[in-house]
Amino acid sequence: MCLRKVDTAQIWRLLRDEGISHFSAAPTVLTMIAEDEGAGRLSPRVHVDTGGGPPTPALLGRLADLGMDVTHLYGLTET
Repeated sequence: MCLRKVDTAQIWRLLRDEGISHFSAAPTVLTMIAEDEGAGRLSPRVHVDTGGGPPTPALLGRLADLGMDVTHLYGLTET
């Protein structure tokens, strides 16, 4: 699935209702997801890929608590 714009409520609905097992998002979007009022622990866990600047340890911890396993991929920021 691909969303035309960032809508954290829609992202949470899709994660819960559509069986999404993997998704990709920028660290800024991950922060928005983690801070959303509808955030809640996912089961089963979801694999998340992100790029660009690495997520902070606090964000990674919050996402882990929500049931998301994050892999930081290559981003041109690091070059």
